[in-house]
Amino acid sequence: MFYGWKLLVALCFIYLFAMGPQIYGFVVVLPSMVEELGWSRTSAGAGFSVMMVSMGLVGPLVASGIGKFGVRPVMFTGGLVAASGALLTYFTESLVQFYLGAGVLMGIGIGMQTVLPGSQVITNWFTLKRATALGAFMAIGGVSAFLLSPLLAGLIESSGNWRLVWLTMTAGSLIASGIVFFFVVETPQEKNQNPDGVSDAELQQLSSADSTAAPRKVHQTDTVWPVGSALRTRAFWFITLGTSIALYGSTTMSSQLTLFLKDAGFSPIFSGSVLGMTGIAGIAGRVLAGVLGDRIEPRLILLTGLILELLSFIVLLYTSNDIMAYSFAVLFGLGFGFAFVAATTVTANYFGPAAYATLFGVGALVGTLFAGLGPILSGLSYDKLGSYQVAFYGYAAIGAIVVILIAITRPPMLSEATETE
Repeated sequence: MFYGWKLLVALCFIYLFAMGPQIYGFVVVLPSMVEELGWSRTSAGAGFSVMMVSMGLVGPLVASGIGKFGVRPVMFTGGLVAASGALLTYFTESLVQFYLGAGVLMGIGIGMQTVLPGSQVITNWFTLKRATALGAFMAIGGVSAFLLSPLLAGLIESSGNWRLVWLTMTAGSLIASGIVFFFVVETPQEKNQNPDGVSDAELQQLSSADSTAAPRKVHQTDTVWPVGSALRTRAFWFITLGTSIALYGSTTMSSQLTLFLKDAGFSPIFSGSVLGMTGIAGIAGRVLAGVLGDRIEPRLILLTGLILELLSFIVLLYTSNDIMAYSFAVLFGLGFGFAFVAATTVTANYFGPAAYATLFGVGALVGTLFAGLGPILSGLSYDKLGSYQVAFYGYAAIGAIVVILIAITRPPMLSEATETE
């Protein structure tokens, strides 16, 4: 049996336990912390920004660590770091402690344990079914939102103790490290297998395919890209901008949605259900992006996702009833799901497995630094102007420019990159 499928299931559970409680628990717990500790929305939202920035800053170091020590030690250690941050936040009484625990330590730990190393392993194990595998892996984030947001909101409401959510995050990170220890294998060669489970004869046949054969519907490079050459391409930076816009919308939604809906007169339980709906739509978006991404150029899926995500924030601004709130959730979930999976797939397809981890690390650094501004600027917009309009319309305007850049992006050629040296 091809071990890649068992590994994919393990990676999905790692993602569920290491990312789900942390991201969606953060969203659910924030209003209670603001109310009890007397923090402003800007100050509290900044904690989420610190976490996202920490996830981005650690990206290049994670890529370097994978190269030196391998994926499994990096992922295992990441769980321990994230658990220590969540436990520290359980005892928090000050913003400094909150920023250190929930922001710095959890951000670093999540970055070490989830998307970058997980997608690198999938890129190593899958070629023909790469987008499908990535879509399944990242769909688990939507499952997290659907399952955990209402549960954690109910936990706070029934117990009256928001600190229990941070204990849940601690346990999730430790469980994820246990799964890493027993199941993660970095390359198919370690199991004497080939990518996608093809036989040696099939692999040789694929490698020696006639150059006159019909072109693939989806571009996948056959070139071993040096990292430096990839970084000199416009395609890499346009993809990174697209990722940044998608992440900016995600961090803004994650940190402000429950607060926005509370201001609009919706109950905490209803707000949790809307957040859960973004998860359901996100599952559909990520699965569809994965299935379609092996048949349709993922750049087009990325483009569609960004447009849907931008539209969702305009809908949110005018939300005054249940239908509009759920419409936002569907548009946002589908859009982010499309964009998240497609951006990762495009990077792997355009530049190949060898350069992937480093390129992902650089892209994550830029993307999360940009995304980290979302909670701060949106919170500042509300605190200073009493409205999210400036923040949301500004996001949509910048996003529209990035959509145009993605639309004109084409697969890069190594010869073009070396000519610019």
